[in-house]
Amino acid sequence: MALTHYYSESEEFDQKNSNFFRTYRLSAKYFFDELRAVTFSFGNFHQYIVPGGSLINMGVDIPVYYWIPLGGEYDPEEAHHFNLGFEGWLKEDIYFSLEGYYRKYSRLLNMKNMEDIQITTEKTYYETMLEEGSGKAYGLDFLLKKEIGNLRGWLSYSFLKTDVTFGGETYPTSWDRNHNIHLTLLSLLGKRYEAGAQFAFCTGNPYTTALARCRYRKELMPYGEDETMWVELRGERNQVRYPPYVRLDCSLGRSFYFGNNELDVKLSVYNILDSKNVFMYYYDYDE
Repeated sequence: MALTHYYSESEEFDQKNSNFFRTYRLSAKYFFDELRAVTFSFGNFHQYIVPGGSLINMGVDIPVYYWIPLGGEYDPEEAHHFNLGFEGWLKEDIYFSLEGYYRKYSRLLNMKNMEDIQITTEKTYYETMLEEGSGKAYGLDFLLKKEIGNLRGWLSYSFLKTDVTFGGETYPTSWDRNHNIHLTLLSLLGKRYEAGAQFAFCTGNPYTTALARCRYRKELMPYGEDETMWVELRGERNQVRYPPYVRLDCSLGRSFYFGNNELDVKLSVYNILDSKNVFMYYYDYDE
């Protein structure tokens, strides 16, 4: 058990935050024999920075966040982690691990919509800009690795499911990639050459789609002419997904020796399948 202290002060928002929290850590490993063992760990964790919002490009939310330090009367975010795993050696050169995990987020903080924030003063803005929620995440990670011999590499697979709840609405997070497969192979070709290949397949990230659009008129009279703009009507949050992420890379390396010095030169070709991996969608209304 440990005691952590957090302190922040903002002159701009006239806010101070000082907190003391107890944190717990527990880990254990039991060996069945010399080659295999089961592992367990538990801990509670606090985070003292929160997402201030997402970056906006062309009216579309990009899953890239900027972060702000926690202040005022807000308590830090808190999570409880549970891990249970099994690891060992199948042979003297093949290692494996299988680990399941569960994360409980008893307190999460998120930026509110602008219409729900009081902006009368900088202090009231800060005091009302965050809402509290909860969440959970669970999954498993598998790894098979060979590091000895002319043919080396590793295969990994992970399953992830994560949801958060804010304002009575439950939805997957923007990084909720359910299935992730990565395969890496390295082959020694003689004493100086090494060929490699890396393959990745990942479930597409969730996003919020636009269902329709409407014309919005903003009245500026008597100080100017009225403005009109297009406004998108959004669907349920993060209920659709981008296409899966697929990528294959290849490489060829050669070693050169100059006395006691070694120089490694590598040629890499990325995404040789020319996969159209989508990062975001936006709508061109001019068309």
